[in-house]
Amino acid sequence: MTWTATMLHLEERPRLPFAGVEVFLASRESPLPQRDRMQLILVIEPNSAERDAYQMVLWEAGFEVQSFESPEAAETHQKTEASPAAILLGCPASSQAIEFLQRYPTTPVLALTDPGDAETMLTWLEAGATATVSRQRSASDLIDAVRQVIITGRELASGGPSAAIDPPRLVTAVRTACDDLHRLQRRYE
Repeated sequence: MTWTATMLHLEERPRLPFAGVEVFLASRESPLPQRDRMQLILVIEPNSAERDAYQMVLWEAGFEVQSFESPEAAETHQKTEASPAAILLGCPASSQAIEFLQRYPTTPVLALTDPGDAETMLTWLEAGATATVSRQRSASDLIDAVRQVIITGRELASGGPSAAIDPPRLVTAVRTACDDLHRLQRRYE
């Protein structure tokens, strides 16, 4: 389902809180002018309220957005659509979600994680996500993260800048650091 969104701060309208911004979700018949949206972002999020909020925030930032509740739903729909500029994955790091991610090896993927969930972050990075971002970040941080993964994806596709350390070694280094922090935290509890 495609929704358009309008930023309103009216007391009589239903509101959806998202990262400190109150928004009203309008129907397809929104009076907003159509903009030239050249970059398609796929949003995959099982929670319908969060999915609608992400879709609205990205649409307001000038992206064309298609949202789905699962990787399977996106896969069915995407077979006939243009290739996305980026994918925002908010679903759990299940085997189906990881398989979906791996079907788009050249598409930048931004995975949403719960705050402090280093294990999920590392799982997504090992599976091939371009980056991760906490669900608790502000709307502007989310937009910046999406823009950054698109830029990173373009750079990597064109043979531009790459990480100084290969991804498996980086993930191992981060995992080791997280394990050390957990052990240290348990020692002082």
